[in-house]
Amino acid sequence: AAGATLVLVTPPFYDDQRAKNTFSYNAVLDRYAEWLLAQRKEGWLVVDLHGPMTTEVTRRRQTTPDFTFQPDAVHPNAEVHGYMASQLIRWFGDEKAARAESPEKMLAGGGVSPEAMKLVQKRMAILRDAYVAAAGHKRPGVRAGLPVPDAQQKAQELLEQIGKLPKE
Repeated sequence: AAGATLVLVTPPFYDDQRAKNTFSYNAVLDRYAEWLLAQRKEGWLVVDLHGPMTTEVTRRRQTTPDFTFQPDAVHPNAEVHGYMASQLIRWFGDEKAARAESPEKMLAGGGVSPEAMKLVQKRMAILRDAYVAAAGHKRPGVRAGLPVPDAQQKAQELLEQIGKLPKE
């Protein structure tokens, strides 16, 4: 009803080298990613995140055997968040932004004020915490987010602030 388009994304790389499993969970994800990518023949829109991440980790381990994007095997570090974002941006057609060395340089290349990044991150945190709390997810040591309507109001205020920032 909203007119949204469904775009699927293959799962990120799972770092078997960091995990102590008796099987390769990344191999399971390889198969799932292959299946998702095969659905392109059916007209599905699918971004391949798994393949490029697997290739990049393999490439980097040729010179740095202990290289990882995920110190705990699952959760991406800041570098891989940027890498994943670049793959998504590339799929959506902005090669110039995808090649930017950092999120700040990507925004600057698009004429966006450096202050925008801080406000975007603050907005994201407010909404994430509210939705996680509303879903009932318990995060020990992390206080609950705002009620969703309050978070949405604060997020809207931040969006307005972002819109008022000067263009670079």
